[in-house]
Amino acid sequence: MSHENKSAFLQKVESRLKEWDAELQILQAKVDRVGADARVKYLEKVQELKQKRGELQERARQIKDSAAESWESLTDGLESSWSQLKSGLKSALDSIPD
Repeated sequence: MSHENKSAFLQKVESRLKEWDAELQILQAKVDRVGADARVKYLEKVQELKQKRGELQERARQIKDSAAESWESLTDGLESSWSQLKSGLKSALDSIPD
C-alpha cells in the first residue's frame, strides 16, 4: 500500500486510541463509585486494559517508523489487539453497575 494509506491507517489508529482513552476514563469513574471490595477487582481490569492500550500505541509507533513497503505486515497484530481491547472495554463497562 502507499504512503497515503499508511497515513490514513495511522490516523484511524490515533482516533481509536482517543476514543478508548475516553472509554477508559468512563470505566475509571465507574470503578471509583463501587465499594472497596469490588474496586480491587475492577482496578486490576482497568490496569490490564491500560496495558493493552499501551501495547496498541507501541504497535502504532512501530508502524509509523517502519519502511513504506513493510508496514502492512505489522497491521495484523494491531487488528487483533484492537479486538481484544474493544471487547475487554465493553465487558468491563457492562460488568460494573451504574
